[in-house]
Amino acid sequence: MLQKLRSAMVAPERSQLFGVVEVDETLIGAPFRGRKERTARDKAVVVGAVELRPTKKGTQPGRIRLRHVPSSSKPRLMAFVKDSIERGALVVTDGHETYDAVEALGYEHGIESTSLGDAQKDVLKHLHLVFANLKTWLEGTHHGRVSKKHLQRYLDEFTFRFNRRHSPQAAFQTILGIAAKVSPRTYAQVYADEPADPLPF
Repeated sequence: MLQKLRSAMVAPERSQLFGVVEVDETLIGAPFRGRKERTARDKAVVVGAVELRPTKKGTQPGRIRLRHVPSSSKPRLMAFVKDSIERGALVVTDGHETYDAVEALGYEHGIESTSLGDAQKDVLKHLHLVFANLKTWLEGTHHGRVSKKHLQRYLDEFTFRFNRRHSPQAAFQTILGIAAKVSPRTYAQVYADEPADPLPF
């Protein structure tokens, strides 16, 4: 039932992020299996983006997007940027060369990096806060036992909750509205393998 509810947490017509948007990736730990420790190979790659909204004291995080990707290759990261962010936005990343391609896609590109003199705490600070909250939620609420197979649904739930954190009373009505527009997920679909990845690497 929870998986069916999570499938109604992504509005088909949701708008893209705009303005100034931080983008980066993080690793999400795989669950322990008995006494076997988790390794880097077991971890899942999650790419995320967060809008920056101006305040009297600076900026604060606005809406977010999160996607589980098989790897942090340039094609996959650029596909996420194109799907999630409105053309013309200022995309702020770290200094990794993977993101050099965002300008060719029609975005402005800003870089925050300690190599450019930025303090570590100021590098993509809003998105790193989102990632920290995500990991705390997965570990605290779900005890870290979220498989790669179902991870995207949990990311959808976290995104839904985060984007409505200032108006939680409207969340239930929003789910009802989305549920009326999307097809229900069957038991077989919930437990099916992940769809084939169309990208070569």
